[in-house]
Amino acid sequence: MKFERSLNAKRNLTFGVINRFVSILFPFVLRTVMIQMLGAGYLGLNSLFSAILQVLNLAELGFSEAIVYSMYKPIADNDRKKICEILNTFRKIYAVIGCVIFVVGIILMPFLKYFIKDSYPEGINIHILFFIYLINTSISYWLFAYKNSILVALQRNDIISKIDVSVKIILNVSQILILVLVQNYYLYLIVLPVCTLINNLYTSYVVDKRYPDYCCKGSLDKETRNAIVHNVVGLSVSKICQTTRNSLDSVFTSAYIGLVATAMYGNYYMIISAVTSILTIMPSSIASIIGNSIATETVEKNHKEMNRINFLYMWMSSWTTTCLFCLIQPFMVLWVGKDYLFDIKTVVLFCLYYYVLKLGDIRIIYLQGAGLYWQQRYRAIGETVANVALNWILARYFGVMGIIAATIISLLIFNYVLSTQIVYKYYFKGISSKSFYIQNFKYLAATIFSACITYKVTSIIQMDGIMGFFILTVICCILPNMIWIMLFCFSKEYNDSINWFLDVIKMEKLKKFLIYKRQIK
Repeated sequence: MKFERSLNAKRNLTFGVINRFVSILFPFVLRTVMIQMLGAGYLGLNSLFSAILQVLNLAELGFSEAIVYSMYKPIADNDRKKICEILNTFRKIYAVIGCVIFVVGIILMPFLKYFIKDSYPEGINIHILFFIYLINTSISYWLFAYKNSILVALQRNDIISKIDVSVKIILNVSQILILVLVQNYYLYLIVLPVCTLINNLYTSYVVDKRYPDYCCKGSLDKETRNAIVHNVVGLSVSKICQTTRNSLDSVFTSAYIGLVATAMYGNYYMIISAVTSILTIMPSSIASIIGNSIATETVEKNHKEMNRINFLYMWMSSWTTTCLFCLIQPFMVLWVGKDYLFDIKTVVLFCLYYYVLKLGDIRIIYLQGAGLYWQQRYRAIGETVANVALNWILARYFGVMGIIAATIISLLIFNYVLSTQIVYKYYFKGISSKSFYIQNFKYLAATIFSACITYKVTSIIQMDGIMGFFILTVICCILPNMIWIMLFCFSKEYNDSINWFLDVIKMEKLKKFLIYKRQIK
């Protein structure tokens, strides 16, 4: 089956941006309303229960990614029978996973109080609240969530984004109105499973209407089942690693520092996650396209494209890191006030955590597209053990700073260095990883230089309020990008990357304007 890669990339990017905008704007408003109407204690419970349910989602073990990967070849070969067999297997697996999560969640309920260091808001039953979260998580597995895999494998993430945007608007508007008019936290949470149900049912309807040939029937052959199980085992280890990285930080914060500190950590992490979600539109939009390219193009061509994409992505990462460093404190003052601020050292660690996380985003797409899930199992185990151990040790002595530092150390050693070695050893065979490390070191140096210069300039602005923040934002939008262009505009990687990107999106006039014409020896 042939794909219009440029068209799919444009659609996925466009609606991905819209989806991310809605995903950032409404939760931000919702979080603000919750602080004002209910207080930081409820916000801390929100973060804690969400983190616990993410840990329970480990039962999914990466089946969705393994299933999507297993679809690339039959879709390219137009093998509808194999796709239907894969879907049927996926449906059965998800039904079991939903039951496992529900049962484990019920068993965990009596122990919830041990995850909270101090007291929680009076007049609420934490077991009922957690049960609502649990139902919301389980219902997704029971009702048609597996059909998303068809849209991802067919490079139609834009359809998923359209549905998500519609349902998120309904969800968040309803929750905001409930908080403002009723201030009932139970009613606020009940909307969650209702909207999850609407999302899954509508996605199922759209998939059945657009792709009626893809239905759940038949049984997979032994070879395909074994291949999926093999990938799932490798993916499950990575899934555990990712969950301990993102969710257990909140659990450790709550257990060692308290719900208010968890709420403060959640505020900063929400901003980091918001920026991350915007930036990851690019890799998530092209993931299935890269998977198809790996199945049909040469290793050398894919390596060149990875370097081009990585340059553009690290440019965006550098710019957003600088913006976070210069703007997150003024933004927090405007949003929640000075009482909910961390010190500048913690801010530096948050920014470093964000940048180190971005270092591996593009390379990981090629790891997943090549199906190297099994090969990275030991790398993921090492990161998980290191992250949990360092969290437990450093949180006791350094509080929130220790938790962030633990994540940075484990990310840098295991997620970036070792994972890069795996991709080069098993997919980019015969190609040295040295140039990749050197390039990323240059990007890091450029980011530090850009952040320091921009911070010095923004520190001169002695103006508070919205107008002062607006001026700082304008400076952060222009200055870091000017610095980056000045540093790299004469480099081969700049010209190659810009040229490739504008070719992909068919913008020849802009290419002539941006590219400095010269002969590169």
